[in-house]
Amino acid sequence: MIHLAMSDRWRDAAGILPEGLVRLTVLAALGLVVAVCATAAGLFWAAGALGEAPTDDVEHYGGGRRGVLAWADRYATTGRTTLEDTPDARVAAARDVQGRRALPATVAGARVAASRERPHGVAAYSVTVPEGSVTVTADEGPRGLVDWTLDDGRGTTLRWRHHLADRVPRVTLVDGHGTAWWVRRTSRTALAAEVPDELDPAAARVLVLVVDDQLANARHLRSAMAASGGGGD
Repeated sequence: MIHLAMSDRWRDAAGILPEGLVRLTVLAALGLVVAVCATAAGLFWAAGALGEAPTDDVEHYGGGRRGVLAWADRYATTGRTTLEDTPDARVAAARDVQGRRALPATVAGARVAASRERPHGVAAYSVTVPEGSVTVTADEGPRGLVDWTLDDGRGTTLRWRHHLADRVPRVTLVDGHGTAWWVRRTSRTALAAEVPDELDPAAARVLVLVVDDQLANARHLRSAMAASGGGGD
């Protein structure tokens, strides 16, 4: 239709297109714009869905304890963390050299300290809690894939896989029984999680902070790669 409108075949002696053809051409152009936008949105959704794939064969998703981490605003270093059946707690984070919110962060007596071995690489997390021992370990694989394990020191472990540059809205975790759990971003300033009831409350808060840090770092890394024209691998 647009091709026909650009030709001279349908113009009158004064070079004017018929009114009906003009309307059809406008509708065709609008339809093309809508189709392109819908295709782009579909590709973005499909890429996000691939990033949400669990690390193991998952038998079912568990229904345990719900937790939330919410920052006061996009640039704030203070916020609140809530965990079902436990008191709400205040959370305070540091800023990195570029002024962005970053770990270390303090939550109700549990301190999470992170140091990056490379500016945009795998983060090494050091965890201290009032009681018990919580550990977060990483096994770096090929092409930017990292397998993470959180152990609450009381017999509960959660594992997840995350690509360094994955800007996914949700991270799927698997416990020792093959049951899947999740931590997902609900807004630019908040995350929600569903974790096992037996997971230590301090470890649950640590987990959400660590995933928040990983997703934020992936966003910064992806932006830097796009600006430099680099690839995702």
